[in-house]
Amino acid sequence: MKNENQFLQEISYLITIFDKAFLLLHSDKFYIDEGQMKKLDKCKEISEELDKKNFDVIFMQLANDGFKEVIFNDLIGKITKYNDLVFEKKVITNDRFLNFYFENIPEFKKNQQWIELKEKEILEVEQYNSGMPKLEKQNVISELKKELNHLKLEKEQIYNKYSWIKTNYYYKILNKADEIIEKIENYFKVSIFKPTNAIFDSELTKRIFDKMVEEKYINSKSQLTFEDFHLILNLKKPKQNCNYALKVTHFAYVFKLLSDDVEKKGLKKKEWEDIVIKEFNLTEGTLGSRFYQTVRNKIFKEIINPKTVKNGQ
Repeated sequence: MKNENQFLQEISYLITIFDKAFLLLHSDKFYIDEGQMKKLDKCKEISEELDKKNFDVIFMQLANDGFKEVIFNDLIGKITKYNDLVFEKKVITNDRFLNFYFENIPEFKKNQQWIELKEKEILEVEQYNSGMPKLEKQNVISELKKELNHLKLEKEQIYNKYSWIKTNYYYKILNKADEIIEKIENYFKVSIFKPTNAIFDSELTKRIFDKMVEEKYINSKSQLTFEDFHLILNLKKPKQNCNYALKVTHFAYVFKLLSDDVEKKGLKKKEWEDIVIKEFNLTEGTLGSRFYQTVRNKIFKEIINPKTVKNGQ
């Protein structure tokens, strides 16, 4: 059983962790080189350290021992600095870089080149070596396919070895920061001034959500809450499953307006779209065919882009 000093030490440790995360991100230039691998690995280590922490135990015990929320000022300050930097460097939508980096790992790239050469070699034997005796040709193709299968097995092993690189650990750390703030609020019954950085602020998402409820854009059997709607639009995990919560044909124009706004903010539009589509389990084809404005849905343009509407665009 930990004593109160040990729990206070946990807070000091969290301060150190977020300080390390900030310094790591601040120095990260996102180059496609060997040094980047070390940075990604360090980020993974920080994220995994946070995963090991039981925040409920830490904050519940400190609350039970009569500590006041003032003891978290330094921690909240570090979290705020990290949050600001995440949005400044736009790493909340960093999946494309991570996937590109993964695909350019020398070991993976070399293996892929060998696979392509082997597939080409098999095709050439099958199509162009007509003068080769049939049995000999079959044997050659069989051996080449064995070599190809071996290369594909190697590819799978390389993928398993490096697949962690495709995870956005900077973003996972940000989610842990949100969780810490939430636990402090819950156990100490306080409202903490949260970092204002978000893709869409709560005032905007609330107006959109309320209008969608009014216009029946949400499926009647859905338990979708405003909180989960806001979380998903800001690329954060909802509290509950939100699959099939929205009527795709109705939501399509809202989706387009929000997606265009993401791009205007300098974030990666396609990555935002992919995550929102996945969380709501939307149909891309249906979304794409319903991107147009109607008399009924034009109100959302007034909500999301009031300046363009005011200027008559």
